[in-house]
Amino acid sequence: MFKIRLLLIIMLSLCLCSACLKTASEPEASVEESIGLSEKPGITPENYTFPPDEAELVWAVKEVGINWQIDDMTNLLSSIESATDSSTIALYSISNASGLINSWLNMSYYLPPDDKICLISFNYMEQTPEDYSRFQQQDWPLFWQLAGKLFPAPQAIAALGEQCMAYFNSYPESGLQTQSSRGSLRWCGRQDNIHCSVDFTYNPLFERYVLSDIILESPLSFNANKHDMAASLIEYAAENLKKPCKVAEINLDATGEAAKGFNMVIGQLEQLMANDDILDISKLSLTLPQNTDLYLKALLVDETGSMPVYLAPTSLSQAELAEERLHFVHIIDALEPYCVIDLSVSNADLLK
Repeated sequence: MFKIRLLLIIMLSLCLCSACLKTASEPEASVEESIGLSEKPGITPENYTFPPDEAELVWAVKEVGINWQIDDMTNLLSSIESATDSSTIALYSISNASGLINSWLNMSYYLPPDDKICLISFNYMEQTPEDYSRFQQQDWPLFWQLAGKLFPAPQAIAALGEQCMAYFNSYPESGLQTQSSRGSLRWCGRQDNIHCSVDFTYNPLFERYVLSDIILESPLSFNANKHDMAASLIEYAAENLKKPCKVAEINLDATGEAAKGFNMVIGQLEQLMANDDILDISKLSLTLPQNTDLYLKALLVDETGSMPVYLAPTSLSQAELAEERLHFVHIIDALEPYCVIDLSVSNADLLK
C-alpha cells in the first residue's frame, strides 16, 4: 500500500507542477466558474460527505472566504486509480489570484472507510517576501478553517491550527537564520483522535522556512501509513539492518558505514520529557526535522538495558510510546554522538 500511496503522491506533485505553469496574467475566475459549477443547493455541515465533490468544495471555500481558483484534477488520476486500494479520492488544485501560490488538496478514503487522510500542500513561485507574509497572515488561517470543514472536524482542527501557528509564529528569527537550508521543520499535534503533522521547508528566496504540507489523519490511516513506511525502510535496508537488535548492541561510537542507516529495537520509551539540550544538527539527515526544540528526551528500554535517545516530533501519546513498539534508531555521528528515533510502530509482526 505504501508504494501505491507514494506513487499517488508523485503523480500529484507532477500534476501540481503542470498547474503552476499558468501565468499570473490569466484572468481570475470566480470560485464557481473555475470548475464550471454553481454551488450545490442545500449543502450544510450535516449533509456534507468526505471526501468532497466539486460542488461541496465550492461551498466549503466560500464558507471560509478563500477566493482562489479551483481546478478539479480527479480525472488525472484515472490511469492509476484502479491500481490503488482506495475507495474514493478527491484531488483539486487551487491557486490565488496572482498565480504566485498554488495548493493541492488530496483527500482520500481507504478501506475500511474510516481509514481517512487529508493532505494540503503548497507550492511557491516568484512571489516576494511580502506576498508570502500576506499569505501567512491572511490565507493560512483560512486554510485551517477549510481543512476543518473538509475533514470534517472544525473544532479539533481549529485547535490544532492555533497551536501550530502559535509555535511557528514565535519561532525565533535567529533559529530561522541559522538552521541548515537543506532541512525542514516539523510540528505534530493531536486533537480528538486526529493526528496532525505540519512541515515547513526552507525557501532560499525568502531565506526562511515556509509552510509546505498539512497532513490530517484518522488513527487507522496514521497507523497504516507508519506501518507501510517501516515495511518500505526494511525492504530497502542493507542486509545487516533488516533484523532488530538489542539496546546493548548499539554502538554510539560507530563511524563510517556502521553509523549509516538505522537500527531497529523492540522496546519501550520511559522517562519522556521535553528536550532542553542543544543538539548538533549539522549531521541530521534530510528526513529528520531541524527544530530539535520539539524533540523529546527518553530512555529506550528492552530486556538488555536502557539508553538515552531523542524522539523526533510525533503525535503519539506518552501512553502509546510507553508500550512495546518497534523503534527505528538513527546514530547521529556528531562531535558528541546521539541517537534519534524518527519512526515508531506498534506492528512488530512486519518483521516476521
